[in-house]
Amino acid sequence: MRVTRYHSILFALLIAGCVCSWLASAQSEKAAKKEPWYVRDLPSAAEAAWPKYLSTYGILGPDSEYLPLSCWYKPIRDLDPLYVYHHRVNIVVVQNRKDDIEEGKYICLSISSYRPNTMDAVDGFAFSRNPENGNPYNGVFDFKRKIGKATDLQPVAPGNREQAPGS
Repeated sequence: MRVTRYHSILFALLIAGCVCSWLASAQSEKAAKKEPWYVRDLPSAAEAAWPKYLSTYGILGPDSEYLPLSCWYKPIRDLDPLYVYHHRVNIVVVQNRKDDIEEGKYICLSISSYRPNTMDAVDGFAFSRNPENGNPYNGVFDFKRKIGKATDLQPVAPGNREQAPGS
């Protein structure tokens, strides 16, 4: 078989494609290494956030209820939360707040003995299964919570946020 100029160009394009693919793969592996390997979804991000918070701030940190941005891993940050706090050791990601109603995701941690159900109305929470989960038992619930107007729960101002892991 005779190698023509056409064959040489095709071979060069094939090599260039392989190199580009390898570079993209190396870049994504580098980005993935910024966060723990097990942080793949919302439950694993919450499971990683709690020990990071405890190891950094202790159980009674500077504001013992809120998890600072440095404890939010990518799946939590992707929800674009106003603020994140813990409730009975579980993680609450507030995505919307209007007057005295919070809405967002309630993520159950494996170390918590509290598991909400859709019939619960504990501490002002009303839970519903998150239809995006696929697995209804993965511990992620949508919630609405009525909080008192006298509470000091307020969104964290973007200018006051600290550097997040993996960013």
